[in-house]
Amino acid sequence: MVVVDTLSDDRFADNPLVVGGPRIRFYAGHPLTLDDGSCIGTLCLLDTRPHTFEESDLERLRDLALIVMEQFQALKNAPSRRV
Repeated sequence: MVVVDTLSDDRFADNPLVVGGPRIRFYAGHPLTLDDGSCIGTLCLLDTRPHTFEESDLERLRDLALIVMEQFQALKNAPSRRV
């Protein structure tokens, strides 16, 4: 999901995080989903200024989300250790 200018988007224009502090004006997010289909969150980018977001930017966000998901999956699959 990409919102290039939250003030111009009816879904977010009256959101307290947009009209008040921290005054978010840009949002881009990609879901973090494990191999078993569990959605554990979202990797997101925020800014206080509107931005354009090109396809190449979206690909980079997907790549970063994949790296994060691989790390979480590795932790999930790792044998538990007792200290």
